[in-house]
Amino acid sequence: MKFIEVMEKRHSSRDFKKDEVSEDTLREIVRIAGMSPSWENSQPWNVYIATGETLETIREAWIAENDKKIKGSADMNPGHRTNFSERGQKNMADFMDAIGKFDDDEDLENFNHVQHILFNSPAVVYLTLP
Repeated sequence: MKFIEVMEKRHSSRDFKKDEVSEDTLREIVRIAGMSPSWENSQPWNVYIATGETLETIREAWIAENDKKIKGSADMNPGHRTNFSERGQKNMADFMDAIGKFDDDEDLENFNHVQHILFNSPAVVYLTLP
């Protein structure tokens, strides 16, 4: 497959099936991701994958924190979208317009709900740096 085909077929998933992903599949995904370039091939990242009960515990904590409406505190602040480039602001506006075009309030509520439950993902991968 040519790179242009890869890029044209990529998309962001905002809701997943609850089907279990096998450990072998997760290990293969991590192995392939490990082919990503890093400075001097140092590959400084650590990979942690949460599934099953661990993921449900994380999901419950995530929901509880969201319900408190506590503002997040990212380690690396991306800044407010008003500080994005003109193109970045247009992309965000287009995205917000697209998700804002639900047939009814129930559709919007369902969309917001799947965000709060981590998009129903059967696995969550955390990448950390030392």
